Amino acid sequence: MTNSNWPSFETADLGDSEADEVEFTRRWEAYRDGMQALIDSGTVHRDQDDWWVDTATGTLIGPDPELVRARSAEELSSFGP
Repeated sequence: MTNSNWPSFETADLGDSEADEVEFTRRWEAYRDGMQALIDSGTVHRDQDDWWVDTATGTLIGPDPELVRARSAEELSSFGP
């Protein structure tokens, strides 16, 4: 069960176009900012797998934003061919 107040980061509908890249980054930034607001609220904690968990209910909310952050073209090129 998900809470509509929790941030989500879904990109399955995106392709490889430049517009999709822009949308990917926009969604990630919204997720990052939403997760940071939750973290700052003190109502969540990070588990051993770096997922954020609702402290009151134990419900998984989502991965740490750094784990799903958008990568720059330079970072991606450093991963090799």
